[in-house]
Amino acid sequence: MLRIPVIKATQRDFTIYIGRMTARQLLDSGITTEWDPSLGWDLEQQGYQRAPVERHYRQIGRFLAREGEPLMPTAALLAARESELGLLPFEEIPDSGGLGHITIPDGRYLCIVDYQHRWRGLRYAIEDLKAEHLQEFIVPVVILADAPIFEEIRQFYLVNNKQKRIDTDLALTLMQAMATESDLEELYNLAGPGNRFRIRATRLVAAIAGMPNTPWTGRIAAPNVRVPSQVASLKSFVDSLRPLVSARSPVRDLDDPSLVAVIVNYWMGIKQVMPGPFASPEQYSIQKSPGLFVMHRVAAAHVFPLCISNLDFAPDSVAGILRKSQTYMADSFWQTGGPVAAYSSPAGHRELASQIVEEIKKSP
Repeated sequence: MLRIPVIKATQRDFTIYIGRMTARQLLDSGITTEWDPSLGWDLEQQGYQRAPVERHYRQIGRFLAREGEPLMPTAALLAARESELGLLPFEEIPDSGGLGHITIPDGRYLCIVDYQHRWRGLRYAIEDLKAEHLQEFIVPVVILADAPIFEEIRQFYLVNNKQKRIDTDLALTLMQAMATESDLEELYNLAGPGNRFRIRATRLVAAIAGMPNTPWTGRIAAPNVRVPSQVASLKSFVDSLRPLVSARSPVRDLDDPSLVAVIVNYWMGIKQVMPGPFASPEQYSIQKSPGLFVMHRVAAAHVFPLCISNLDFAPDSVAGILRKSQTYMADSFWQTGGPVAAYSSPAGHRELASQIVEEIKKSP
């Protein structure tokens, strides 16, 4: 059981404790909230931090170990998750204006919202480099007592979004999975001008990634996991969906489950036309960024309007439309290093999509 001196404060009806812990106390009671590959694409349960960069936290650890009296005044931002784990007992000193102590029971943990690499640096210095003097190193802490997980992730995003070395796309993805209608405007503000589409697109990609028996099963790289068959990044897939979720998209009014089904059927149709690249995805570009950006443009510009007109989004129908582009819908065109390499830029994506659409239109 830990007894920690704190000042109790309130912001936006949330309780915050500002205090101090020793490095040993923080190491023993803190946990990080990283993406857990074993949970798959269950966004309601996933962590919002990428895997730590070993080189970065070891560098911090070496700095701390070699300093006789290191100075690292930045505070650790922690979350107590009281709504999930129960209230932290707080004993206030009478007439002190909020001074007192909180008690962290044995087995209770605090989630590290922002301090992931410094926390690991301390552990590396103490346990691997044997810098025992750091056991009593004082760490300033700010503890979010009763903030919901959505707000916890939001704070992580706000603190880290401007730091290029910190990837916050995962946090934004998990926030949208938890969002209520009242949260949407806040998410749009966080995404930034011109990126509102990413809020819906991330929902769609997470749903597609978690589906069995589709062309995308096991092909979208999950955070903290890298295997050869996972050829599409979460970010590329999300960004490539702009034409399908923008205001001018022919299918934007479909609800999420219907739009997911339409997108999956579209790629099943592509696979019918070109089965080879889907059998060896790492050797072709159709399921990498070029294919994503090009083929979603083709869908929005021509294939989906035809499907709407025919009231038919079946894979067979999609395949029938795409086969009319004999030049571009061929295995050899999409081979890595092949003709598709000439269209690797955003301008190239637009040009290639336009050429595919024109060839389809000209075919009888």
